[in-house]
Amino acid sequence: FRSSKKDLTYTAILCTHNAENTVEAAVDSILKQSIKPKEIIIVDDSSSDKTIEILSGYLEKHSEIKLIKLLKNVGQSVARNLASKNVSGDILIFFDDDDESLPERASEHLAMHESSQVSFVSSRKVYSDSYSLEYINESITLTPNTSEWVIKLTTGVSNPHLNNLWVPCSTCSINRSLFNEIDGFSDDFRRLEDVDLFLKSTLMNVSVS
Repeated sequence: FRSSKKDLTYTAILCTHNAENTVEAAVDSILKQSIKPKEIIIVDDSSSDKTIEILSGYLEKHSEIKLIKLLKNVGQSVARNLASKNVSGDILIFFDDDDESLPERASEHLAMHESSQVSFVSSRKVYSDSYSLEYINESITLTPNTSEWVIKLTTGVSNPHLNNLWVPCSTCSINRSLFNEIDGFSDDFRRLEDVDLFLKSTLMNVSVS
């Protein structure tokens, strides 16, 4: 049995750390999604600036937001794993505290989850000098071969038949059941945790969009 797009729900997960200059735009982009999240879980990873103060203002107005404040910095992997515990959404959609998502992002993920366990949307990275790069993912469902993708993601060299796919966590969503089955992010990864999550997913022979 596979739920229809209208039946699927999602939990929005946002981890923050010293993001006083960007966190408002990030949270607002979640609240402006055309399909609203069932809940928004924010984990603050021991910020020392005004991030908590800014987030507290949202708690007064939005009952769907839950804020978890960590006293010790643990890194994104541990923080995201904490956020994913005891949530109720069918799908986990990960947001970053310095990113803005377009209003249709969640809708695109839910549509892809009609046939996939993991999905990635396209993105644009803008640098401080206004230089930008686009990461365009092909609109296709595939079952990745783990060994081929290890080579591609670690060396940048890929076989010609491999599809174009960028896998940053800030553009990712994953079925909650699968996330739990693969034990989420590896706690000892402070970088490349998104690559690790993707590769663990391929070992389960799941479909990716």
